[in-house]
Amino acid sequence: GDETSVGVMATGTFASKDVAYGLGIEKQDVTVSYALTGALANNYIAPVGETLQAKINPKPLSNVHLEKVYDGHGRFARTALTTAQGIIAGESIKIYVDAIGANVGVYKDGNEDEDFDFNEYVLYIGDTEEQTVNYAWGDTCTVTIKAKQLTISGTTVADKVYDGTTDATVMTGTLAGLIGTDELSVGVSATGTFADKNAGSDKTVTIVYSLTGALANNYLAPKDETATATINKKELDLTEVPSREYNSDNRIQKLTSEGCVEGENVVVMYFLDSADAGDRTVTSCSFVAGYENYSIKSYSATATITQKVITEFNTTLTPQTGTSVSISASVDLDNGKTETVNFKFTVTSESVWNHAGELTLVLEKPLSTQVKIEIVDNPNYKLAYNFVGTLTIAESE
Repeated sequence: GDETSVGVMATGTFASKDVAYGLGIEKQDVTVSYALTGALANNYIAPVGETLQAKINPKPLSNVHLEKVYDGHGRFARTALTTAQGIIAGESIKIYVDAIGANVGVYKDGNEDEDFDFNEYVLYIGDTEEQTVNYAWGDTCTVTIKAKQLTISGTTVADKVYDGTTDATVMTGTLAGLIGTDELSVGVSATGTFADKNAGSDKTVTIVYSLTGALANNYLAPKDETATATINKKELDLTEVPSREYNSDNRIQKLTSEGCVEGENVVVMYFLDSADAGDRTVTSCSFVAGYENYSIKSYSATATITQKVITEFNTTLTPQTGTSVSISASVDLDNGKTETVNFKFTVTSESVWNHAGELTLVLEKPLSTQVKIEIVDNPNYKLAYNFVGTLTIAESE
């Protein structure tokens, strides 16, 4: 049969090159015409042309990435598209997006799930108001809303009294740059940090801001800044009464933590009206070293110097006459000094001196083998109640 020598081909032409869109993408007429081919084609007449229907689907766009800073809505200005993004050469198309989403984020559509619907973007032909649906939002397309940078003015830092930390109290100023009524949903807080913890004037404070509230993620906190403030010295009220044992010095040095920051202390020197033992008047008071974080506001008006307690004494004497004798001896003080003190020794009878040997020193009335010891006219010293000592009588030469 001729079927091996006769073939048929068809060409179709859409009624329009554009996508037909009503309630959705619709079919449009396609005019189909036929032509015969083959060696015996001239023996036949081609089928009569006909009209069919088919859809032209929108061409997906690719790599369209629109960006803007948060401004309270999802509208993006018209942007010209390129052939690299899917536009057919020779066509001028601009896209306008009005996304449902308005907050900071990267959107594929207004709900951050699927591609944009037609009601979320519009494609315009060139600079006209004529719209086209020949292209559609593609899987690689996004719009990005970036956080808006806020500024602030009027922030201050409070002076403080030394507390051993670098913490600073910041009074935040007024935010600028909030959109519309966002001020009801965005707040700001600040932390301040001194350059170091030590007292001083005009010290640098670094201020770091952070945003709070339901819409805070749509904004960038004000940039860090610096200010100056003063850390005042902590004033000390030194109420403790200084005291120490007599050492011939009219000063008392005292280590104290009274009024200081926890874990710290100072060394204070009290200057007295006299070096003698007893209740003394404090004439002045100062730090031994330069404690830059503290100052002395007040101090005890009195101090106590207790008598130097002698707990042990041993000495040697040649035979004496009479029942008592006084000698001078050096006593070591706790500050490295020595001082001469007069002692009186009393025996029961003069004959005790005639027997060479060692006798025990006692504070009360002596026995025959004992010697009573006393301090002579020196109220800065006293013998301990548990005093021990010996007096050795040397042999006569």
